[in-house]
Amino acid sequence: MDTQCLEGKTMNRIENIENTGSVTDLDIKRCYLPIIITAPCPHCGLMIKKHLEGDYISYPKLNKPIDVPMHHIIEHDEWMRDEEHDWKVKVILRVMMEDAEDPT
Repeated sequence: MDTQCLEGKTMNRIENIENTGSVTDLDIKRCYLPIIITAPCPHCGLMIKKHLEGDYISYPKLNKPIDVPMHHIIEHDEWMRDEEHDWKVKVILRVMMEDAEDPT
């Protein structure tokens, strides 16, 4: 860490932040994130959105592929049974960190 004096004040600066890329267990059961996953249903092609702020990823690990279940229902009239489509998409959860005091 580099410390510079500016007009009598000390400013701490971060020299480097590095993601090592190692697989890390977050040790949490449910992970709610401000993320929306949009993927086409492999059964019908309909684009489906999954909001991870209201839904969650179970037992997530960083830097390792995670299966995220997707689901939607096609409703039919009373003469036909509704169709449920379930599938999974793979994502990798990575963490980004940046200097909160960086003037750039």
